[in-house]
Amino acid sequence: MLQCFFRTPGRTVVLFGQQVRGLKRAPRSLNVILKKDVAKLGLAGTEVCVNQGFARNNLYPKQEAVPSTAANREAYIQESQAVAAAGANKPSPKESKQMQLAVVLKKLLRTPLVVRQKVEEEGSQSLAEPVTGPMICDAVARQMQVQLAEELLDLPGPIVEHGEYNINLRIKLGEGARARLLVNVLPVA
Repeated sequence: MLQCFFRTPGRTVVLFGQQVRGLKRAPRSLNVILKKDVAKLGLAGTEVCVNQGFARNNLYPKQEAVPSTAANREAYIQESQAVAAAGANKPSPKESKQMQLAVVLKKLLRTPLVVRQKVEEEGSQSLAEPVTGPMICDAVARQMQVQLAEELLDLPGPIVEHGEYNINLRIKLGEGARARLLVNVLPVA
C-alpha cells in the first residue's frame, strides 16, 4: 500500500499512506481582556493576545478573561471608572494596617486566655510543668488566631502555680499605658 502523490490546490500531500495537512485556515490566537491578574500573562483589565486553546481551556472556564469585543471593552472601561471612583475613599495601606492592629489589640486585651496544665498533686497549687512564654504564644495562636511573638511578652519568669495572671505586653498604647494580657492557668481534671 505505497502511495505517493501531491495535490497542490488543497495542499494535501500523501506520502506512504499518511496524510500531511497544510496550514490551518483558522487563526491560532485571539485577544482577550483579563478579568483577574494572571501570572506571567498580565494584570486585570489588560488586553492580551493568547492562543485559542489556552483561552478556551484555561481562561474562560476559570472566568479569568472575556473575549475582546467592542461591548466588553466598553463594559470594562465603565467598570474601571466605577472602581476608581470607589477607590478614592479607600484608606491608605498605612491606615488599613493601623486599623488591623487596633482590631488585633482589642481581641488580645478583651479576651482572657485559658491555659490548662497538670498539677503535681491533687489539691495542690503548683503545676507539674511551668507555663512559659512559648506556651502562652501557642495558646494565643490557637484560641485567638493571632501570632504573638515571644519578645512581646514581659514575663518575669515561668508561671508555676495555677491562677489568674496579668502579663504585660511590650506594646505601648499611648500616654504611658501598656497593654496587658489576662491569662487564666487552670488545672487539668
